[in-house]
Amino acid sequence: MRKMISTALVLATFMFIGLVNVPAIEAVAPIAPYTILVYMVGSDLESDSGAATNDLIEMAAVGGAKNVNVVVETGGAKKWHLPMISNKVNQRWLVQ
Repeated sequence: MRKMISTALVLATFMFIGLVNVPAIEAVAPIAPYTILVYMVGSDLESDSGAATNDLIEMAAVGGAKNVNVVVETGGAKKWHLPMISNKVNQRWLVQ
């Protein structure tokens, strides 16, 4: 039950602080002079302790900037601590 409440809290946090799954970045990202690309390798640090999830939460809390797009690609973990992130395929997220 605790894990379910914790997961729901993290999901709600992501929904409100601006991490958006974008299958076609070009269609969603505003034009900006700079783009920062991050590949978040989950590995066992995510599967075991949720370290990559914590990093994503920090990035989303800061958000993007008007002249910088921040795009994060997730992958490489057997299990992600956020149910919206797949362990089967890489996904791209726009930090807003």
